[in-house]
Amino acid sequence: MAAGTLATVGVDYALLNIDEMQNRESYKAEIVDAIEEERAEMLALVP
Repeated sequence: MAAGTLATVGVDYALLNIDEMQNRESYKAEIVDAIEEERAEMLALVP
């Protein structure tokens, strides 16, 4: 049972790392866009 859990966690870890490597730039762009949008909204509130 412990070996199966370890194998599952290992595969999940590997797949998440592969996904991150493939999509890192798009994730970063999404985060930067969201930050810039919030910044613009906050600046619009400042007199």
